[in-house]
Amino acid sequence: VEMAELRETDRRHQAQILETLRVMGDMRQEMGDMQVELLALREQ
Repeated sequence: VEMAELRETDRRHQAQILETLRVMGDMRQEMGDMQVELLALREQ
C-alpha cells in the first residue's frame, strides 16, 4: 500500500512540475511579445 501511495504522490508532484513549467513558458512567451511591441513603439 505504501509504495502505491508513494507512486501516486510522485505522479501528482510531476503533474504540478509540468503545470508550473507550462505556465512559465506561457509567461516567457507573453514577455517576449511585450518586448517586441515596446521595440516597435520605440522605433515609430
